[in-house]
Amino acid sequence: MPRHGPARAGIPEIMSMALINCPECGTEVDPFAPSCPQCGAPINSLREPEKDDRRRAEMDEIRKKLRWHSLGSILLVLIGGLVLLAETNIAQEEQRGFLRLALSAIGIACFLGGITWSYITRIRKKLLETPDP
Repeated sequence: MPRHGPARAGIPEIMSMALINCPECGTEVDPFAPSCPQCGAPINSLREPEKDDRRRAEMDEIRKKLRWHSLGSILLVLIGGLVLLAETNIAQEEQRGFLRLALSAIGIACFLGGITWSYITRIRKKLLETPDP
C-alpha cells in the first residue's frame, strides 16, 4: 500500500512517496501537503492546473456523448412517428389485428421513449453547465 509522505526508518523505499521541492525555499515536501512547513508557500495549488485540464477534458467528452444522446432521442421520436403513420395506413387499407396492434405498440414505445430520452438528456446538459459549489 503506497504511503503519502517521506520514507521512514524500517519502511522499504517502494512504500515511500517521492518528495518535491518547494518553489520558494527548495525544502523537500510531500506533494500532497497544503503548504511548505518551512516557509508556508502553497504546495497543493501547484497541482491544480493539471486537475483542471483533466476535468475540462472529461467535461468535453461528456458533452460529446450528450450530443449523440440528443441525436439518438430525435431519431427515436422520428422512428416512432413513422411507425405510427405506417400503422394508420395499414389500418385504413386492411384490418389486420395483430400487425396493427404490434405496430401501434412499437410506435408508441419509440415515440415516448425518444421524448423521455430527450428530456433526460436536457436535464443532464443543464446539470453539466451548473458550476460546482
